[in-house]
Amino acid sequence: MIELLFLLLPVAAFYGWYMGYHAAQKSDENRNSGNIRNLTRGLNYFFNHDRKKAADELISFYDSQSNHSFEENLALGNLYRERGEMERAINFHNSIMTMEGLSSNERSLALLELARDFIQSGLLDKAEEILRELISYDAEKARACELLVKIYDQEKEWQKALETIKCFRSIFRESANIRIKEAEYLCELGNDAFSVKQEDQALEYFKKAAQVNKTCVRAYLNIAKINIEKKHFPEAMQAMDAIAEADSRMISLCVKLLGKCFPEENGSQGELEVLERWLQVSGSESVALRMAELLAAVRSVDDAEEFIIRYLKKNSSIRMFSLLMDFRLDTLDSQSQQKLQVFKSLIDAHQINASRFVCRHCGFKSQMLFWKCPSCHKWETMLPNASIDLSQDSLPPA
Repeated sequence: MIELLFLLLPVAAFYGWYMGYHAAQKSDENRNSGNIRNLTRGLNYFFNHDRKKAADELISFYDSQSNHSFEENLALGNLYRERGEMERAINFHNSIMTMEGLSSNERSLALLELARDFIQSGLLDKAEEILRELISYDAEKARACELLVKIYDQEKEWQKALETIKCFRSIFRESANIRIKEAEYLCELGNDAFSVKQEDQALEYFKKAAQVNKTCVRAYLNIAKINIEKKHFPEAMQAMDAIAEADSRMISLCVKLLGKCFPEENGSQGELEVLERWLQVSGSESVALRMAELLAAVRSVDDAEEFIIRYLKKNSSIRMFSLLMDFRLDTLDSQSQQKLQVFKSLIDAHQINASRFVCRHCGFKSQMLFWKCPSCHKWETMLPNASIDLSQDSLPPA
């Protein structure tokens, strides 16, 4: 019996080892399976545009690993920044600097991400210091310049932003995006000059902005405004025609200005001719409304009604329909007038509550025109709401 027990001991030992190994292997498999699930979920969230959840899952995946490569450390710091944990992101990117065998290129990448951390944290001075260091030894120069311009944009340091663009123009390669920004910075300087009554200086800034970006509606609009104040009406008209050519969707901003270019008593016919030209290129409701009002004033209500009906056959327009009801009210008896007036008031109330401008990039809506969207911070993305009349009291500030 004792001999049998001794014979079974090796078997029992092997069994114990096998079961322990199997359990450990199963535990590793379960852990790896969980890690893979984190990675898979993270990628799914990323592809479904849920960046916050994607960051959470990917952080869980990376945290489960014992050793990280340089690229993984860099990515993990970026994920913390994406999740809004700025202190952890800064500490992580700082710690990369102590890694052994770090190449100069890897150090530059880490510094660039650290600068992004500081920008998102609002520590712009520290970010600027890092970016200038990167530029000084020609590392990650293109991205460093772009971030430096972004900092000056946030700080409203328009002159510094322009100087950076000028110094490193070859890096930006005359991209459309940088031309938009450069023109807008010049317009901001024009605003500053205009606000202290330096109209000639302001006009030079706006003209330069139009040269930099030939589709800068803001520059042309302010050129028109200043020339109207100076009673230089042909120059103002030329600037407004440039807006119609640059972006016909913005021509509604010029309707009220146009009337000031024809101050003489018989100027309505000239204004009508310009409006008709603008209507052909834009189909703008604001332009059509002003045309209908002028036709009723200088010709006849019948001519105005005929024009409105032609317009409505081609375009859906609540405002034009409301104006047609205005013309028809006088021809109705008092009871019919009351009924139609109630219907018209409902239409007008809807127009009052509707947003006047919409950002084509993020969908932000506003009653005011912002040259830089307050939501996504993109320049020149706010467009007029096509179904709202912007011809009255809608001219934006410079």
